[in-house]
Amino acid sequence: MLAFTVNTVLFFALELLVYGIYWVYILGYQGLFVFLLFILRLHWELHKMKILASRDKGGRLAIGITVY
Repeated sequence: MLAFTVNTVLFFALELLVYGIYWVYILGYQGLFVFLLFILRLHWELHKMKILASRDKGGRLAIGITVY
């Protein structure tokens, strides 16, 4: 089981946003289409995983991903 902190998840979301802006800026509407396909693929991959959110002893939110 992999454990990610909220900061890691937020950084990943920011990275996706930067890639999306880059693809749209460089490739125009075709880049937007590629980015949306990438998000759709990522969404599908996450559906194949079981995602759990819980708090550790210090009260910090941790997200656990179990891959089957």
